[in-house]
Amino acid sequence: GNKLMQASPILEGFGNAKTARNDNSSRFGKFMKVQFTSEGLLVGAHTTKYLLEKSRIITASKDERCYHSFYLLTAGKDKDRFKVGGAQTSYKSLNVGGCVSIPGVSDSDDYAECLAAMDTC
Repeated sequence: GNKLMQASPILEGFGNAKTARNDNSSRFGKFMKVQFTSEGLLVGAHTTKYLLEKSRIITASKDERCYHSFYLLTAGKDKDRFKVGGAQTSYKSLNVGGCVSIPGVSDSDDYAECLAAMDTC
């Protein structure tokens, strides 16, 4: 349980995006295939994770954003190291929905939190 909670910033960064209705909307899904014996006992399971909106990697509707990870990277402490410095509005895919920031949210702080989660998990 605790490991799952620690992984939350990673899952949110790479699987969530701002939509017109929700600032932190999950854009990924899971399909679980569960296996039982003829007696009804659980013997195994396989989970497949997938993105619901692959198009959101490079595009977003008006007032929406692509996946959070892109905004985190361009605002994070390593932006110069990865050569993604400069204004977020200068990146077409980040500015496509006309919304590069979310009021009350720090992409820089969220980047640091995501990195910490990667070190922990």
